[in-house]
Amino acid sequence: LTAELLKTGVSGDGDELRALLKLGRLTELSADWFAPLDLDRRFYVGLDTGYRAFDVPLVLDDGRAAAEFRLGRSTFGLRLGLQTDPRWALEAILRRSRFDGEELVGMEQISDLTQQATSVGVRAVWDTLDRLSFPSRGTRAVLSVDRFDGWLGGQGAGWVARWRQDTVVSTGKHHLLLGTRWAATRDTPPDLAAFSTLGGFLNLSGTLERSVVGQKLGYARAVYYYRFGDANALFAVPTYLGASAEIGRVTDGGEVFDFDDATRAGSVFVGMSSPFGPILFGFGRTDRGDDTWSLTFGNLIRNED
Repeated sequence: LTAELLKTGVSGDGDELRALLKLGRLTELSADWFAPLDLDRRFYVGLDTGYRAFDVPLVLDDGRAAAEFRLGRSTFGLRLGLQTDPRWALEAILRRSRFDGEELVGMEQISDLTQQATSVGVRAVWDTLDRLSFPSRGTRAVLSVDRFDGWLGGQGAGWVARWRQDTVVSTGKHHLLLGTRWAATRDTPPDLAAFSTLGGFLNLSGTLERSVVGQKLGYARAVYYYRFGDANALFAVPTYLGASAEIGRVTDGGEVFDFDDATRAGSVFVGMSSPFGPILFGFGRTDRGDDTWSLTFGNLIRNED
């Protein structure tokens, strides 16, 4: 369940306020205020605050889930941005976060899952996608680099860099999405702020959602989907038949990263647009013998994991 509110002109100066509520396995409540600093809206300031919680399973080498944790993040951020073209934006960010973890299932008996984090960073975005649900053209690329340190009671000191890119090309009813993800850390940033995850449908299909966890990540996917039916019909429901080929690996910070031991995966799926958003039903399998059936409500393009 997702609800979103957008209100413009809160202070009468062209600013915007966005509020978001998500309920389910991923729970989120957030608010984001944006205000231009000049008449041309090239420079802007932003404030955001929110709470986000999701489940992270602890999976053994044989594929069995040994435990499951609920990780929550409360955050407050200040952003200064530059945007001279609707296709791109560059931001400098100061962020203060608190992370709390709770063991839901299992007997790992990990007692301290609370961390404080303070970071400064930069974020660059290039976005020409026509939509996030079932895009037909364009590219979205996001690069972020954050420095964590002990300011304002923060724990740990180190760097976290992340990259995400998705490009879509189409010919008629045929669509091909090519995507990559990369993440790396340096020194000793807070563990709960620095880890990255893979797992879930079209995010290493065949594995459990967010079940592959570590500080270094590499992932690539090719997703083909075909729209069938009459697109010009008055009451047509956009419906797609698709398949994916994927490869990915996650390691801890001290390990050498390469793709020799990466997991290879694939999926087949049927997707459709609905008044409640995109719906995807599919089957995924990895070369390690893991497989899952999934019913997913969400876009092909993920903004955050």
